[in-house]
Amino acid sequence: MPYRALSNSLIWHWCHNCSDWPLHDFLQREDKPPTWTGQALCEKCATCDGCSECQHSITLRAGLPSDSWLRVPSEHVSSQIESPKPLAR
Repeated sequence: MPYRALSNSLIWHWCHNCSDWPLHDFLQREDKPPTWTGQALCEKCATCDGCSECQHSITLRAGLPSDSWLRVPSEHVSSQIESPKPLAR
């Protein structure tokens, strides 16, 4: 999940629909930034994420609509799985 902060800021954002989501002149990282170094996570992003309004959290929880083609009916999957064969002694 990408985290962004303005180049001159210590506040990191992860919710794309946060009103402060940086679009220009930002730093980006894929891992959660450490907060013990004086950096902070955005409170607006946390509020959106807690209310399931965060664009990013919805994608992670529900998946993208384009992912629906990846689902295979369970009866098709179970018919394709073979039982393990006993080891010869």
